[in-house]
Amino acid sequence: MGCSLLYSSSSKKNHLTIDTKKQFPRVKSSPILFSNTTNFYDDYATIKYLGSGAFSEVMLCLHRPSNQYRALKIIKKSLINSSFYYADSELKEAKIMKILNHQHIIRYFEYFEDSNCFYVSLEYCERGDLYSEIKKVVRFTEEASAEIMLQLLSAVQYLHDKKIVHRDLKLQNILLITTPNSISIKIADFGSACWLSNNFKAQGLFGTPCFQAPEVLNGIYDEKVDIWSCGVILYALLQGEILYKEEDIKNLDNKSLDFSIDHSDFNNKTLLIDFLKHLIRINPEERFTAKDALNHPWIKKYAEKNMGTSSTE
Repeated sequence: MGCSLLYSSSSKKNHLTIDTKKQFPRVKSSPILFSNTTNFYDDYATIKYLGSGAFSEVMLCLHRPSNQYRALKIIKKSLINSSFYYADSELKEAKIMKILNHQHIIRYFEYFEDSNCFYVSLEYCERGDLYSEIKKVVRFTEEASAEIMLQLLSAVQYLHDKKIVHRDLKLQNILLITTPNSISIKIADFGSACWLSNNFKAQGLFGTPCFQAPEVLNGIYDEKVDIWSCGVILYALLQGEILYKEEDIKNLDNKSLDFSIDHSDFNNKTLLIDFLKHLIRINPEERFTAKDALNHPWIKKYAEKNMGTSSTE
């Protein structure tokens, strides 16, 4: 679920690097070499390996009936526990995703299983993720960052209105699709997601440390953990580095939330910093909701105008 973000000492900036060998071992299963042939298995032809997480790997496949490329997520049953599925054995990730319909959330098609694995068929985003994009461009302009945040927060508000908490929002889980002269994002990986209710708050250590809200370490929390992660993502977009190292998260207090943003093309630095600070309040009760964030003057000025070409530097 989470990945380890390391910090390079080769430059003045702590640019993002990822230790995939430590956190993302390959699942030891033949990529879609199905022995127990069914209609589901026959529908998918393997193209190539796309990536892996702590409990799964993802393959690019051709879905034969639709002649459509899809990302097939393969979750090894031996690597997960009962918290990942319901009493009727339905995978929680699939049950959540099948009710979602939002232009900035990755599309779910179907899921099936055999004795060893769950298979979740998802929309394929050919352009990769925000983590890979930042490694290429170093950082985004204020306008491009606002466009991404507008889309991200729109999707997060949609989830929260449905009482769903993602719990693992990070650069690697924000996928990009190719659109003419603009940036379009999709939230992916609902393996850590859960439902809230009036009588139930989220529990458990989910998420990636550098993007994880401080209250997650206390064990009980609500949807505001996603808002914190959005703040860390915004800072990374603007600065090309992570706001806090993972060992610093547990020691954060309100006094330590002073940070600097150096960028040559800010239109309104005061508004931007005010917006960011409201996303990463230590006390979740003081932190913005997604709706609050979308109504903030910094992001509203971008939402209210017809944004043209997104740019990076």
